[in-house]
Amino acid sequence: LGRLPGPELENCVDRESYSLTAGLALGTITMGKGESLVAGRLADLRLPEVLHNHMVGGPRPQQGATRERPPSYQIKEGDSINIDVTSPGATLALGMLYWKSGNEAIASWMDAPETSFLLEFVRPDFLLLRTLAKGLILWDSVSPSLSWVESHVPASILPYCMVRPPDTPPPGQENLDYETINQAYCNIVAGAAMALALRFAGTWNNAAFETTEYLINKFIAVTKRSIADMKR
Repeated sequence: LGRLPGPELENCVDRESYSLTAGLALGTITMGKGESLVAGRLADLRLPEVLHNHMVGGPRPQQGATRERPPSYQIKEGDSINIDVTSPGATLALGMLYWKSGNEAIASWMDAPETSFLLEFVRPDFLLLRTLAKGLILWDSVSPSLSWVESHVPASILPYCMVRPPDTPPPGQENLDYETINQAYCNIVAGAAMALALRFAGTWNNAAFETTEYLINKFIAVTKRSIADMKR
């Protein structure tokens, strides 16, 4: 999942795809077994901590001298994990590992940043995957309602989502980045909607159908005009 590129062109092409499929493979074979595996046979691997580091970034784990790979001639990476490569796979692996566990501590790792400033440091598509992973972890608490979907959006930015930016911003909001806020909102809501759809797939739950239908129509409307011109 976090393998470094090797010399010349070895492991330099399609790294994001390899990392994502590695995460999905890990999540598939450990699906819903996080609590027992982490406390049992796989305790020494520290899977939650390692996956969390590959999700949010940090220093690259040090390997023994005998396992060091020669540096790539094509890609130069520092001593930090490249989360543009590793984050999607690590996020989904965590969500699948702790599927239906209700583990609030692990689920809190998936929360979106609380302020618009901090949102600028997280790619919007990562927010989608984190919200989906949170739904997998807190499977039994998924509710087929718009209020549940929007509960994943930070309260501090919710009033500024899908609204027209004011011509004269009030004091304290002069530098509010509506583009960043709306990208975050759309991705968080899409992730929550996907979790909801997975949770109620095949159940004939009418509330789940109406909620997803409403969101589909809302996002179709968004594609036809500027996000900043939309009203919630």
